[in-house]
Amino acid sequence: MSDADLKRLADELTDLALLRITPRAPLAAVYGDLLRAVADFERRSRDGDPLVAGRRRLLYFDNQGTGPCRQGQYVEVHKLLAQRDRVGPAQPGCAGADPVSLQFLIAGEADGYGFGTEQWVLLRMYLAVIVQAVLQQLHFRGAECGDAAEYERFERDYEALAAAVYRHLESFRGPGRAWRRLLRLTEGSGPLQLALKLFAYRLRDRGLQKLLRDFARRWPRAEYERLVGLGVFQGEALELMGGQLVVAEPQGAYHASAISAAEYALRAVLPSGWIVRTQMPLSLDDESEPEPDLVVVPGRPGDYRVSHPERPVLAVEVAERSLAFDREDKGSLYARARLEDYWIVNLVDRALEVHREPAPDASARYGWRYRSVTVLTPPATIAALAFPSSPIAVADLFP
Repeated sequence: MSDADLKRLADELTDLALLRITPRAPLAAVYGDLLRAVADFERRSRDGDPLVAGRRRLLYFDNQGTGPCRQGQYVEVHKLLAQRDRVGPAQPGCAGADPVSLQFLIAGEADGYGFGTEQWVLLRMYLAVIVQAVLQQLHFRGAECGDAAEYERFERDYEALAAAVYRHLESFRGPGRAWRRLLRLTEGSGPLQLALKLFAYRLRDRGLQKLLRDFARRWPRAEYERLVGLGVFQGEALELMGGQLVVAEPQGAYHASAISAAEYALRAVLPSGWIVRTQMPLSLDDESEPEPDLVVVPGRPGDYRVSHPERPVLAVEVAERSLAFDREDKGSLYARARLEDYWIVNLVDRALEVHREPAPDASARYGWRYRSVTVLTPPATIAALAFPSSPIAVADLFP
């Protein structure tokens, strides 16, 4: 395989939805990984882990580029730190002692970071390095925990995640015979072989994505937003509700047209200074970020370029197959957030359900529910609580 082909494959690897990030690897963080790797190796050796049985050396991948700071100088600093921590200064009277050897394996940027291994090993190392950067980014989120107890729980969950990720990476021992034979037969086929290698080398690793998703399901909105930014949920219709990820209802043509009709009707009566947002995130609390079909919020679109709105004056869900869910689950969640006005455009019965007066209710899904529910059908009209002088015909909310 040519250098150009290898570069294309590496580019494809770093375009994985799971790894769509700009890695930041401070000198201390990279060296901290080295110390963790050494401690992990020593622990596994003591525990008789078959993966390291009979092994006496730990190979740690470091890189060196041509830049003046981290790319060019990190590895030299790492050598000094490792000499200090793992070897220590020479002691008087110890000249006859067995020397301690410390070796660094340096992969150079000019050589494509290769050092003579099989290609699958090199590319899996790329994968592991980027996944480690993802783990570092996730670990930094522990600073957002609310108290010591929550941080301790975060640390336990994070350590379990990291251990599961490492086990998963280590479980791959290379492409099997069938894959190797297929790769030999397609040698020189260009894009076809590149595509095959993505699967043969398990570079599109859904198992890793699942581990990170499961971690996100146990943590609140800040962590969810971080993983969204990393592209972990790309292509998936998910909402964060009460700390759990919920699959959103797929949109049929009728559902989509109803959203458009309701949006058109709302925009027609809103005064200046108010906007309608459709199917965009709403930051209700630390563990909930649903995406209502429509919300009415103050301001202009640019007002929400930094953070999502928190308290709309009106939230609207268009419901067909999700009718029971929108009534019970989302109704309870919105009531808990003290949203005063919540409408359900009920496509099943062609009726508008107006939910108001949020109040505590221990039997509700999230401990709250709306005490007042009014069902309206055409030719009735309805006005949002925030705009009592701007009625809307219920019929206009339906396609």
